[in-house]
Amino acid sequence: MRLLVVILMFSLLAFSASADDVSMLVKSGDKLFRLGRYEEALEKYELALSLSSKDAEIYLKAGRTLNILAEDAVGKYQNEFYTKASDYLSRSLLLDSENYKTHIELARTLIEMGLLTPDWDNASLAKRIKEELDYAMKLDAKEPEEYYLLGLWHRGVRRRSVLWRRPLGLGEASLEGELENMRKAVDMDPGNLLFRLEYAKSLVSAERNDEARVHLRKIISHKSKNDNEKE
Repeated sequence: MRLLVVILMFSLLAFSASADDVSMLVKSGDKLFRLGRYEEALEKYELALSLSSKDAEIYLKAGRTLNILAEDAVGKYQNEFYTKASDYLSRSLLLDSENYKTHIELARTLIEMGLLTPDWDNASLAKRIKEELDYAMKLDAKEPEEYYLLGLWHRGVRRRSVLWRRPLGLGEASLEGELENMRKAVDMDPGNLLFRLEYAKSLVSAERNDEARVHLRKIISHKSKNDNEKE
């Protein structure tokens, strides 16, 4: 009986130490992430996952970090980052399917993995992205990035002919949908220069060049102001 009690005590102490280690690793990863030291942050998150493989939030943090690292990578390295991010984010959703942030991050990953390439032809991928964004909006329709990504979805899918995509259930993609969602993203987050730049690109596609110039001037003005403040 005493032996059983001792074993239980050691087990509880080990579990407590493990939980503390995970918490410390995640906090360290979060600090490194805020400092822009993404590779080091990823190492901390992955160490935490090695101790706690059932934590949806850590998988989300790791997936988000991989997406950022992928932005600066090229070739096969970029694809490896996005593939791993997709895996982590999918695992996160298996543990917690109601976190709208994870659905948004996964949609972003999948868009970058294939939908923005000139010769994409994966209808299943396009459908999956739309499903992730639709579900994210069902959970919380207040995030500007949802509309920005939906705008990118319309842009990527509409490049394929209607005759090709309509039988595959992708006929709704349109320039109008792209413009509407990009505009919403900018209206909700006017200080986001990426949203504004992509909206300007959409306006150029619609031959609304004067409106596009307005947004491009705002981007230049914002950057000039920031440069002056740094001097």
